[in-house]
Amino acid sequence: MIQRVSTAAAAKCAAGLLACLLLAAVPSYAAKTVRDEWGGPHITAESLPDLFYALGYATAEDRLVQLDLTRRKTYGQLSTVGGREYLAEDIGLRQLNLHALAERELVTLQSADPAAYEALCAYARGITEGAASCPPPPEYLFLPPFAEWSPVDTLALGKLMHLYMSGDRYDEMNRYRARQRGEEWSRMLDACDHAVAARGWTPVVGEPWQQLGLGAATAGAGSPALGSNAFVVAGKFTANGRPILACDPHLELTFPSIWYEAELTLAGGFSVRGIMLPGTPLIAMGMNEHYAWGITSLQADNEDLLVVPKHLAAEVLGTKPAERRETFCIREGLKVVEESAVILDTPLGPVIEEDGENYFILHWSGFYESSDALGFYALNRGSSLADFRSALARLSTPFNFVYADAEGNIAYFAAGAIPLRGYDGSEPRTVTTAEQASQYRWRFIPSAELPQMVNPPEGFIVSCNNPPALTLEGAPAFPGNYAPGYRARRLSELLAAGQARPHPLEFADLGAMQRDVHSGYAAELLPSLLARLEALSGSFTADELRLLEALAAWNLEEAADSIGAPIYELLRLELVAVLRSHHFVAAHADVALQEAMAGAEWVNLSQEELLQAWRGMVSKLRAGERSGLLAYGEMHRLPLVSPLPLFAEKSPGLLPDGGGFRTVNVSAVQWDGKHLLKSFAPTARLIMCPGTGGGYWSVLPGGNSGRADSLHYADQVGLYLSGHYKYQPAG
Repeated sequence: MIQRVSTAAAAKCAAGLLACLLLAAVPSYAAKTVRDEWGGPHITAESLPDLFYALGYATAEDRLVQLDLTRRKTYGQLSTVGGREYLAEDIGLRQLNLHALAERELVTLQSADPAAYEALCAYARGITEGAASCPPPPEYLFLPPFAEWSPVDTLALGKLMHLYMSGDRYDEMNRYRARQRGEEWSRMLDACDHAVAARGWTPVVGEPWQQLGLGAATAGAGSPALGSNAFVVAGKFTANGRPILACDPHLELTFPSIWYEAELTLAGGFSVRGIMLPGTPLIAMGMNEHYAWGITSLQADNEDLLVVPKHLAAEVLGTKPAERRETFCIREGLKVVEESAVILDTPLGPVIEEDGENYFILHWSGFYESSDALGFYALNRGSSLADFRSALARLSTPFNFVYADAEGNIAYFAAGAIPLRGYDGSEPRTVTTAEQASQYRWRFIPSAELPQMVNPPEGFIVSCNNPPALTLEGAPAFPGNYAPGYRARRLSELLAAGQARPHPLEFADLGAMQRDVHSGYAAELLPSLLARLEALSGSFTADELRLLEALAAWNLEEAADSIGAPIYELLRLELVAVLRSHHFVAAHADVALQEAMAGAEWVNLSQEELLQAWRGMVSKLRAGERSGLLAYGEMHRLPLVSPLPLFAEKSPGLLPDGGGFRTVNVSAVQWDGKHLLKSFAPTARLIMCPGTGGGYWSVLPGGNSGRADSLHYADQVGLYLSGHYKYQPAG
């Protein structure tokens, strides 16, 4: 693993960048950009550099502030504009040194594909010239001037996405701290892990994946991320006889949207459209003339924490941790002050925490050599299933891909760098010898051996962060923080029912599935919960009895107009809080709650604790002097608010919306003291049908522009909330 770029590599990178800038000094870029009625750029060019330059220019026109702030986040510089509250996050990102990793990848890209490298330079030039040529967004009245964009910045954003698709370190540290608290916490962790394993998993690939019984036979640890949905149905079940693919990536909700939508056409080459991260020139999810694809997070465990005793560090690691001093410029009112911090690097990764006795070292697949940019470049340009499969072999970021093509094929592929371990990676290990440390110089499962499936007999494929496949023993094929399967099961049921009906499936049917708010988790939890609440109802007030009646009559749909949904979600949050504070539950609280309601002896909630949770729910329900029975949307809000206070009033604000914990239309359901916020949600919805005569439906929770003075700043909000889409026919 290389933490820093070598001197020779850095020099090569600098020389390449200089050549790139000299090449671009006399640009000859020529492209045609046409904006659709939603502000989306449709760009046509004769050469790849022309195409990418025009895309960079259009992105700067639409998302300049977002480009600026995302780059600052990537490089640990948010405290320069946001103040001290961002300093801890900045330090964490400087520890990872994404800039150095991106510099190394740029050197690799220049050698492996000079044409792609030239196009990436053109894209950076487009952003820089777009920023200089267009009237600056009004946010730059108080933001520092926009700095020149470089190809390294683009690749660093790709590294940031790799980081977003990780996150196991937090679960591992949580488990480590729980075990340090004593026997009760450790016993509860083991009991929760056992309960999760006993409940079983819903895999994407149905048959046991025998050859992938590799590494630790564990399911991972911690609270599974909410993730994303991607599903596809074969053409024999659709109205136009072609496969239809739907995807809705679930990420932290931002305004403007985390995604930027565009169509790119290289004359005589390829045509591709879909959504991308602003600052990157390649479609992440979308379709070209031959196939369509959607992505979900694979959830595979690609991070480990090593606990290395300080007095053994040199012996274990082969050298003492190297000090790297980083300077942080921190906004304090109208001035900026400088502070420095020392970051420790080791051959196995940075020290992300330390105490009096130990270093906590992060080992991450993102530290290894990668070629994600070339992988997505090949994926955008491909023309066949074989091309698609070949492109995925280049990826290191762990993704699930759901695929459909104009030939009628549907497929699923797991992709990315998945470690081969000879140890249990679900919790931090105390490493005291060089031999133990050597196990963290990972090898990865070959791409061809990762789970995949083409044209399954069921006629559909569903991927919702559930395990890609299981071993013969019923455990996930490799460790990860997988979703338990509620979303996957619900979509599978809806697709099977759609296949069985007399009328074939259409685009609108898959759209309704994306927006489904039926709670399978509540269906399992409520019967026993209601029975126990009935036993307490003798002490309820008249108001509380009305709430109990509404909960009992609830149809399990977490729609904005539901009366039972806010009672359920608030009560669920209160019950989880009781489990964490009274019963030593540090992980898998959702499973522990189900087991508690089922009467498990190891996590038995008393009637007094249940009453405590009930009264806490009533208190929150009545926050803000609310009274009577409330619709879910009166409390559950979609936060579409600009992060910059000057333009917060131009943002849509906190809007009523549906969706909940474990529903297909998912919500993080976070209590902020007054509202249940949907801060983690579908950040785009796409429905695609590849091939001649196919089409493309899409919607963003906002608009395609990030400028508050643009007509396209928030023009898709109504579509998103009402369950509608923008439709564009093929061709």
